[in-house]
Amino acid sequence: MDLVEVTPSAAAQKRIKIARMIRSSELYKWLADKRPEQLENYLQLQYYAKLHGYKPGWAWYQAKKRGFNR
Repeated sequence: MDLVEVTPSAAAQKRIKIARMIRSSELYKWLADKRPEQLENYLQLQYYAKLHGYKPGWAWYQAKKRGFNR
């Protein structure tokens, strides 16, 4: 019997990456269970976007929509 190397699927790799990000920073830990509506400033929106894999413009658009970047 030959040994076969098991590699995690793309979805599993994404979950592992998110878990590592959450462990690496207090802000990520705080953001992990928040919804976008609960965020209070542009920095939180940027970290949330990175944590969830959103495009860079998402945080700017959300901040503009809420009046954070005046």
